[in-house]
Amino acid sequence: MYPKRLLTVGGVTMPLSQWAQRVGLPITTIFHRLKRGWSTERALTTPPIEAKHGAARRSGRSPEYLIWCAMIARCTNEKADNYQWYGARGIRICDAWRRDYEAFLRDVGRRPSSDHSIDRIDSDGHYEPGNVRWATPQEQADNRCIARGSDGRYAAARPPAQHANQRFPRAR
Repeated sequence: MYPKRLLTVGGVTMPLSQWAQRVGLPITTIFHRLKRGWSTERALTTPPIEAKHGAARRSGRSPEYLIWCAMIARCTNEKADNYQWYGARGIRICDAWRRDYEAFLRDVGRRPSSDHSIDRIDSDGHYEPGNVRWATPQEQADNRCIARGSDGRYAAARPPAQHANQRFPRAR
């Protein structure tokens, strides 16, 4: 089965099976999280992806829930493909959102369409109330980081208000 592994969190050491009972997660979930490089504390405290949030679609997971999971991974999991652009830059998720999908959903709402994804208004800011929105690919492209300035912060490609209701001439 699974190796008898002792885990320590907050000064408390117990075998994996006892932690699983204590936190109410399947042993397999904790084991695979640790195998993928999650910290012990995160492996024990992150709710399972099959959370009963009442927003499931046919696949059993809502698009917003999958976006929330991906947001957490890119900010906290050093093995995530895009960690270098988020967690490694110091981008964090507010505690309420990191712990609770429903708090995240309450603050940001449902995405308006399948064309929208989560976007930070201040690309150097954290995922927190007041700094996120649902944005189209074009809105995100206009808000992307392109270069680090002398102050160490990234600069936006173009100020967000610049493109609103403005037509740009085509290159000939």
